[in-house]
Amino acid sequence: LVYSHGMVMSLNVAYFRGYITLENLDELNVYNRYLGCKIAHSYDEGVITKNPDGIEEILYTCFLCQSTKTIPLPEDFSFTLTAGFDLYYDSSTGYLRNGYNYELGCRCETTLILDHDELMNIYRIFYNGNMFDIKEDFDASYGFVVPSYEIVMSYTVNGETTKFTVWAASDNPYIEWLEHSAFGYAHQKVVKDYIYSSDEFKSMPPNQNMYE
Repeated sequence: LVYSHGMVMSLNVAYFRGYITLENLDELNVYNRYLGCKIAHSYDEGVITKNPDGIEEILYTCFLCQSTKTIPLPEDFSFTLTAGFDLYYDSSTGYLRNGYNYELGCRCETTLILDHDELMNIYRIFYNGNMFDIKEDFDASYGFVVPSYEIVMSYTVNGETTKFTVWAASDNPYIEWLEHSAFGYAHQKVVKDYIYSSDEFKSMPPNQNMYE
């Protein structure tokens, strides 16, 4: 475990947030020859693979001792989310909306269809962010006076749907949330890597609402 920025986190979280380096991990690996990960393993973010029976799963490898573990992927997975003040996306229909363009007099909306591999990687990201452990609404704004908004999240795994709301502050970075910070990091990563970076999102008219 690593203590940094007022938080206790595992080695993989500390590495992905830039608090420790590969050189630090290599140094720890020398000591680990004697310790053998007796306290706990520190697994990487995992990769999507198939076992000998052809079943898809997430394969995790320990940074230090190179031991592995696997988590099976669901047969069915979809999600909806909001981000910021205007963004909404539904993976089951591909509907994507991001505010309104007043010059053109139209909503900023399009269709973004994620393929199977993209959906499974998003499942992996949310699994790593402990999203599937969240069953209730929670407040991540902590009383900030700055503009705040709601993040409404729902996910369906093998036919079972869960929905919750997060109250967030616009200047409160996701990765610094004191409650469910791992989910905040995962939510931000999915929005940036799979929505904001898509050609479909970039092709929409620019959102001209006050908060984008």
